[in-house]
This record gives sequence, structure tokens and C-alpha cells, in this order.
Amino acid sequence: MMSKSNAQCGMGCPCCSQQHHTHEHGQQHEHTHEHNHEHSHSHASSKWMPLRVLASVALCIGGFLTSDIQWVLSLCFYAASTLIMGWEVLVCGIKGLFTLHFDEETLMSIAVIAAFAINEPFEGALVTILFCLGLQFENFAANRSQKNIQDLMAICPDEANLQKPNGEIVTVKADTIQVGDTIVVRPFERVPLDCKVLSGSSMMDTSALTGESVPVEAMPNDTLLSGYINQKNALICQATSLAGDSAAAKVVRMVEQARSQKGTTEAFITRFARIYTPLVIVCALLVAVLPPLLGLGDWNTWIMRALVFLVSACPCALVISIPMAFFSGIGACSKHGVLVKGSPYIEKLANVKLIAFDKTGTLTSGKLTVSSIDSLNGEPIENHLPYYKAILSQSTHPSATTVAAFCKEQGVADIAMDHVEEVVGCGMKGTKGQDTYLCGSARLLAQNGIDTQGLPFANVYLAKNQQVLAYCVLADTVKPDAQKTIRSLYALGVEKMVMLTGDNEESARLAAQACSIDDYHAQLLPEHKLALFQELSKSYSPTAFIGDGINDSPVIASADVGISMGLGSAAAIEASDAVLVSGSLAPLTDAVKISKRTVGIARFNIVFSIFIKIAVLVLGVFGAASMGLAIFADVGVTIICVIIAMSIFGYRTRQ
Repeated sequence: MMSKSNAQCGMGCPCCSQQHHTHEHGQQHEHTHEHNHEHSHSHASSKWMPLRVLASVALCIGGFLTSDIQWVLSLCFYAASTLIMGWEVLVCGIKGLFTLHFDEETLMSIAVIAAFAINEPFEGALVTILFCLGLQFENFAANRSQKNIQDLMAICPDEANLQKPNGEIVTVKADTIQVGDTIVVRPFERVPLDCKVLSGSSMMDTSALTGESVPVEAMPNDTLLSGYINQKNALICQATSLAGDSAAAKVVRMVEQARSQKGTTEAFITRFARIYTPLVIVCALLVAVLPPLLGLGDWNTWIMRALVFLVSACPCALVISIPMAFFSGIGACSKHGVLVKGSPYIEKLANVKLIAFDKTGTLTSGKLTVSSIDSLNGEPIENHLPYYKAILSQSTHPSATTVAAFCKEQGVADIAMDHVEEVVGCGMKGTKGQDTYLCGSARLLAQNGIDTQGLPFANVYLAKNQQVLAYCVLADTVKPDAQKTIRSLYALGVEKMVMLTGDNEESARLAAQACSIDDYHAQLLPEHKLALFQELSKSYSPTAFIGDGINDSPVIASADVGISMGLGSAAAIEASDAVLVSGSLAPLTDAVKISKRTVGIARFNIVFSIFIKIAVLVLGVFGAASMGLAIFADVGVTIICVIIAMSIFGYRTRQ
């Protein structure tokens, strides 16, 4: 993730010939050499760092104390101090000179070598110590900012409790469990793979996946995702996915993908460093050579000023803190239940102007409720409810079970029908004595010769002997946090929000009204939804689309930021750039807030570090800046910028 002098590299490392790394999911990403070697060098360097620091500081003090007594001994002390602390930096920097691969390590190496050449070994040793300590501090910062994501990647249990047909429970590898197998999740264990509760009830800690601090209840037929923690009673469950396809496994793959992405600001910093470093070297050479040649001073004075110029000009603050800011932003979003696949999407979320929503499963829960039910023949609706209940209770269709459950909740009396049969795709037909009842859609009425012109819109009509008696309108339940999220997004600067759905006009109208969305489009096929979104995108940029179904995948892929619901289809999740892990919309507001803060901090760090460096550079050329001030402009400003970048990870959004 970080370019050159990567904090994760500890002390820098020689360039590597390996440039690519292929992930398990088959996507190939280009990495810098630091990413490839972060493990091989940072751990080795960090392990001995306390001893190296003590030895280097002690030798530097020894050199200072002996400088007036024995010059050669003092020089040896300073040289040993420099090599013990910074040999990796010097190797990488010198190699960069010969390969024309310039970075801040090249700048530091030139400064250190030149300091010894002009008999200023104390400054050379001091610069090395502080620079390397700065890298170690940044290494600590990087590890700290990654902690939440590393914890997230450890949520997949390796083992599961398989219940055999004879009732015996054995512990097996989670990846050997097949869909349909029965598993037991004991108290305080993590759910090993996605499953459905068959029996038992308990409370589940879902925070690892959703960021939700309040445990949720698990009952029979409820879906559990891998990574949840059982907090109370043992549960008998049926596996609904393989271990590799579970929610936790998908999260792990997405985290790996997030590490390999780069944002435009980050790419700018990388390009900036490649141009900036050789430019600084040329300018430093001019500062060192031109004035003495023109008779404006002695060589030692101007070489020392050139060293100050080199040290203060090191772009560490930029090339380290900017990637750190975006990585911290990704980690903070993860902590709040939004998995962002890369820093480009952090930037786009911060500036998003158009957000389009699917309806079912996104703004609504997908669970039907009775919105209204009324009589059409002048009789009280209570007279018709027993027939609704008696006929529809014989069906398993979601609309039928919803109306039947409503009648049961109202305490409607039971009546017996002589015969009930299902008309596939239309509804139910029943008889009682000489009377024939129809209960279903307008299509069912039309098929039986009933004129549907002038009837109010409804999902389930009730008719008796060719006369329509009552109608019932069903609505998808709007998620509790949908309206609040929409209003919060408007307050954050989103200019337009629209709902695009394949559902009927009335259902779309009711959902849009309940969510405070003014613009909606209903009865859209996937290709129409995509075309309409692309048309809207011409007027607004960046754009985001949020959906959960397979039919949403094309639009999700088309958006600048495609967002999928965590409980949605695998196709939608794969096509998306970010995932709302819990299936709730509320974390989206947190993600936008965090993204805005991340981009703001990245820009502040750029302006702040460049301002300080220019000031010290100008002072250095005129001899008004010491080596200590130059070190502050490099290491000090870097540490300040890294601390500011790290603050993103601990950011708490205001409710």
C-alpha cells in the first residue's frame, strides 16, 4: 500500500524483482516492492530495534564525547552508530542511485554520506537515528491501523461440530462440512459457516461482521452468518454454505482486495515522489556548487546548506501519511460495518452526489405486511376476513401467508371451506355450499370472467360468485433506519437520491414515501434499471448504487461506487466496491462521514507538510535553518502527519 520507505518495511529494503502477486480469487494486482517484502524485513528489523537504538545512541554519545580528544576514534564511533541503525536505508539509497530509482532513502543516504565527507559526522549519525526511529514509529502506526482488519480476518473458525445421523457429535475441519449437514454451535463458539437454526434459541454477538454492539436473538429458521459468536445456549443448525463461500470467507477475500487498491490521491503522491526526489537532488547540487563557484562563500558552508536542503526536502510525510490516511479510513469503515474494497472508493464516497437504491432487501426488509384491507360491497370488512383466512391459510405463497397471519392476529374466527385449490401464479379458489370464492390477483378475477376495470389497486382480491367483495394491499416493510439514513445523506451533501425497482408502482410509491425519497421508478427490468441509472449519471458524479439482488449486479458494477447489502446475493457482493455487512443502511452514513474525514486529512497533510518544507528550504538556502530544524521538517512533520492520519481509525461518528 505504501510507496517507498514504506513504514511496514521497517527500515527500508533492497529493491525486489518480484512485481506481482496473484490472490486466490484470481485477480492480479501490481504491488510495489515494499508490499512484497513487508513481512521479510519489518519483523526482523523490529525484533532487534530496541537494542540497535540503545547501541546506536550510545556510540553517537561516545563519538560526541571523544570529538575533542581523538578525532579518528570519534569518527569510528559515529560511523558505527550510523551503520548499526541505518545500514538498510544506506543500502537501499545507494542502490537507488545506481538504478536511478530515486526515493527518500536516496536523499537520506546522500545527506549522511555528504555529512561524513565534510567532517560533520555527528549530523550524519543523528539524521540516521531520527530517520530510522521515525520509520519504526510509522511501522507501529501501520500495525495499529490494521488491527481491526486483522481481527476481522481471524473470524473464520477452522473447525466445526458435525452432528452425525446417529446423534454423535464430532469435531471436524470446517472446510469438510457440506451444504445440508447438521452442525452444533456451542455456547461462546463462533459460527463456523453460514447456517440456518433448526432448534434452540440463543443470543448472538454479531459485532465482528456488522459492528453492531447489541446482541441479536437467534430462533429456529433464523439465518446465522459465519463469524457470529454464540453467547448463551447450544444451537442445532443446518449448513447453508460451504466454508469457502461463507460470509466471513467473503469478508476475508474483500479485505485482501482492499489492501491492493490505490486511490487517485495516493497515486498522485507516488508520482510526486518519483519526480520530486531527483528534482531535489539536482537543486541540492546546485546549492552546493554554484555559490562557491560564483565566489559567494566557501565550499563547506554551501555544502552544509545543501545537506540541510536535502534532509528537510525528504517527502516522507507525504509518501507515508497519505496511504496511511486511506488505509485508516478503510479500517474505520470496517469497524463501523462497511467493508470498502479500496481507497479509490473512499474518495468517491466522500464526494458522492447521486445515490440510487433498489427497493426490496435494500430500503425494505423483504417481509410483506398488510398495508390496507377494505370492503367493496358495503359490508363491514370483518364479514369478509374469515373467508380470507380460510382460503389463504391453505397456501404457502408469501402474499397468502401474510394475509392469513394478519387475520389470525386480528382474532378472526375459523370457518370451514368445502374445497380449496390453488391456481398457479394467480391465487386460490374455494367452494362452500353453492358459493364459489376467488382469492388472489386481478389476473385470477379476469380469468374467471370478472370485470376488473375500475377496481382499486390491490394484491389480493376476494370475490364471491362473480362479485368482488374486498381488496387487500400488501406492502414491503421499510427498514427502521431507512428514512433516517436518507435524511442524513442529504445533510452530508448528497444532491439526489432515487429508488429504482422492478416492483409494481403502488409498492414503489409506498416505499418511497415511507423513506422520504421524492424520485422513484417502478416495474424496471434489469436492463431498464441500468439504462436509467446511466442516464442519471450524466448529470451527477460521483454516483453510488445500493442493491442486493443478482438483477442489481449490472448497475452495481456501473456505479462509481457499487454497494451491496451484506445479506444479498453473491453476484451483487462480487460486483460491488463496498459492502454493508449487516444488511442495515445506517452504516452508510458512517462510511460517508469517515470518507469525508479521510480525504480532508489527506489534503491537510499534503498542504501542511509542503508548507513546512518550503519554509525550511528557503531558510536553509539563506543559512537560517539548522540541521535540527531540517530534521524536524522531515521526521517531525512525518510523525505529526502520521498521528493525524491514525486519528481516522478512532473516529466516532456523531449520531
